Amino acid sequence: ELTDKGRKIILLPVEQMPTLDQFRYHGPANDSKLSARRINIGEHRWDRDHRQQYGSERSRLMAAGQCASIDSTSDDQNLVLSIDRLAQLPSSWNTKVRESYTGYIASFYSGFERPSTMTSLIAVAMAGDSKVDFCERYGVTITDDDWLSLNFRRIRADNGEIKSEKGIEAMTASEVSMEFVKAYAAERKNGVESTHFQLQAGATHELPGSTQGRIRPRGDE
Repeated sequence: ELTDKGRKIILLPVEQMPTLDQFRYHGPANDSKLSARRINIGEHRWDRDHRQQYGSERSRLMAAGQCASIDSTSDDQNLVLSIDRLAQLPSSWNTKVRESYTGYIASFYSGFERPSTMTSLIAVAMAGDSKVDFCERYGVTITDDDWLSLNFRRIRADNGEIKSEKGIEAMTASEVSMEFVKAYAAERKNGVESTHFQLQAGATHELPGSTQGRIRPRGDE
């Protein structure tokens, strides 16, 4: 407080003042080099919005086909039965496997099952398999050169569906190493996250029945 005689310091009541134990804990426990802004906004927000980014997702890669990122997202569609347009189906989900060096979508899995270890393993297995029969099922004729089969030796994922005992055992048996990024840090695998956004904005949200990414409020059908 400023007065005519200068600055006057007014202390909090004794019951509101930090204790000596709190000073001892919060002082040495924090890095003295951290700025006040970084401390106030928290480590998670600082890492996401202000952390210096060294290189990109492909910086440590020497060639295509070395590593892939995998992630799942909603299809943002409200599908209905063909025989009854009033009967609404559950939301569908898709899992993409994206080659990290070129951004090539090696495979995907789409279905009504919520993302799980099984859906992720199916997507990884499809990446190394031929897609000719798969596309023919939907009336699209391709050759193996049109959609390449890629067997990756490293998969980067979040702490989600594929990070399970069965998922790690399956990857180990296939001689595929796993990289798990920090929880709630989508920027650590921003390539596949950007692919989700680009395909939804450029294709999915242009189709009839699109939710435009809107989250349904509670009670909404």
